[in-house]
Amino acid sequence: VYDTANSFPVAEAPLDFARVIAPYVRYVHAKDYNVQFTPEGFRLIRCATGDGAVPFRELFAILAEHHDDMIAVLEIGALEARHVKLFTPQWWHGYPPMQAEALAACLLAAQRNKLPEDAEWRTPWERHADHELIDYELKQIRRSAENFKALGLM
Repeated sequence: VYDTANSFPVAEAPLDFARVIAPYVRYVHAKDYNVQFTPEGFRLIRCATGDGAVPFRELFAILAEHHDDMIAVLEIGALEARHVKLFTPQWWHGYPPMQAEALAACLLAAQRNKLPEDAEWRTPWERHADHELIDYELKQIRRSAENFKALGLM
């Protein structure tokens, strides 16, 4: 099982990671994040699949080189943003050393459709606007389906 946006939280570029695991993937959780850079690193903020930083067309082309019978489902990220504080020394505790080129590839990938630093990043859940949640969720899943249809992936 491959969750397409889970390379960002560990500072890996999605396409680099996909190339490594592609021979083993049989099931895909197609998830995406908008990235917002912060002084400590970046936030990963849920968005409609296909509207964020994951390059799905290229990613599925890599996976298709190994398998033509893969199953994929649309997945929307958590209602709480993830703050990847990789610009702080503490974040690196527990991670092996990383080549500068690999980190640069992640940071470059995170630039795709990035949110401005001053943009609102909180979901209705994080803003305690529970009355907005149903419309928010439905809009993102519908937009995800539209994006995947437009890419020819659905």
